[in-house]
Amino acid sequence: MGILINFLLLAYLITALYFMPPAFASVYFFVSFTGFLTLRFTLCPSCKKYNEGCSLNWNRIGKFFGVASCKDDRFSFLIKLAVFYWCFVFLFPLIFHLELAVLLVFIAVFQYLNCSKCKIRRKCPFGRIFGREKWEER
Repeated sequence: MGILINFLLLAYLITALYFMPPAFASVYFFVSFTGFLTLRFTLCPSCKKYNEGCSLNWNRIGKFFGVASCKDDRFSFLIKLAVFYWCFVFLFPLIFHLELAVLLVFIAVFQYLNCSKCKIRRKCPFGRIFGREKWEER
């Protein structure tokens, strides 16, 4: 399931870049690419599920690049930053091409299925949105 979500994300980003004017596309690509790498190499290793089987398989990618698990006190801040980042990545392209919403629906459905299986969904804003559970601090 994680591989399918990652493929849909990549398809969404490529499609969004295709329909944007060049000036916006370059800024969007820079922000989405650097933000994506920054969050994956700071947020993911501080997650409790990083070594125990991440539902999105980022632990495998992190191990490939030599990123070890760590206890980070900034987890709460980073997860909130991730919410704003993903809102930008998904909503900004809709300004230029509304038909991207169809692909966004597919991503949301698969993310819902993924979050419903995750064991730390109570600590994550995404899991809280999809799982309708109360926020618990780490």
